[in-house]
Amino acid sequence: MRAVQDATIARVRQQGRVGVLADAFADEDFCRAIATAIGAGEDIRCARGTIRFMRTGVFAELAGSDVAVWQGQVRSTGAQSSNTVLVLGERLLLKAYRRLHAGINP
Repeated sequence: MRAVQDATIARVRQQGRVGVLADAFADEDFCRAIATAIGAGEDIRCARGTIRFMRTGVFAELAGSDVAVWQGQVRSTGAQSSNTVLVLGERLLLKAYRRLHAGINP
């Protein structure tokens, strides 16, 4: 629980087990997995629909062929926002929208 202390949203309990609910965007491996899914154009089927990861036309140019370049450090931009904005390596920006509306989101 200490590893996600700064990202903790709430304490949770299931019978005798105690843990925390944490913001996944605080986990660098999660952020890298999201970027990888975007680059691969993956679709993940869920109980109530599909999560579709789509890259822009310049993703390959920005990400480059060397995955290690953007699989490196994940850091926050430090910007105060209701969204989460992270930088992967030196070339990619990952933005998580916290307030989604019906329809296609940017």
